[in-house]
Amino acid sequence: MAPSDGEPAPTPSEALLAVEGVDAGYGKKRVLDGVGLRVGRGEAIALLGHNGAGKTTLLQAIFGLQPIWKGRMAFAGQPLGAEHSAQAAVDLGMAMIPAERFVFPDLTVIENLRLSARGLTPGERAERFAAAYDDFPILKARGGQLAGVMSGGEQRMVSLAMALMRKPSLLLLDEPSLGLSPAIAEQMMGRVRTLVAGGMSVVLVEQNIPAALGVASRVYVIRSGKIILEEPTRTLETMGRESWWELF
Repeated sequence: MAPSDGEPAPTPSEALLAVEGVDAGYGKKRVLDGVGLRVGRGEAIALLGHNGAGKTTLLQAIFGLQPIWKGRMAFAGQPLGAEHSAQAAVDLGMAMIPAERFVFPDLTVIENLRLSARGLTPGERAERFAAAYDDFPILKARGGQLAGVMSGGEQRMVSLAMALMRKPSLLLLDEPSLGLSPAIAEQMMGRVRTLVAGGMSVVLVEQNIPAALGVASRVYVIRSGKIILEEPTRTLETMGRESWWELF
């Protein structure tokens, strides 16, 4: 369903990311069935749906972790091949934070950050480390600590700092509030809102619908591998919480 009011979906010429008619799956099992979406420059969209609907598979396909069977994808006007790599995605300006295993647990905080900063000049590296410490001062204080023994919220901070090391233009977030306390989850979402306000594009997969609506300007709902709804955020807000679950 096309947006009925508010800001329209970006046209192909305006879209930073364009996904059209994408099928993908594992073995013979189809997970994505003709999926299409668009993300404008400086826009955040939320991708909502029940567990197993295909949300993570779609993020992985965009980031080059999952080959697609059919369809087209383009980023910043450049076509993405059916089997483009995650390294190519990073080089183009994407970053992804998965729902699980989002840090290297046997490395220290600073080693995780250094790994993400590989290839940067010394000046760029110093700038990005300073920005990470400004965003999350605890990372500087815990620089020598193994990331795997930190709390879930602290590990999320490490993962976001890692993702921002190369100043991506598109950030793919898979369940960033999963397992976090409400206060830490709001801190993370607040940082994402700041990034969007600064011009970064975001695709947000999130089960916490109010949190997702607080970040995104448009919402896509995916059910059984198909996009069944595309609406401006304000439309879902006016529907009320009692109606949200009818979409899943």
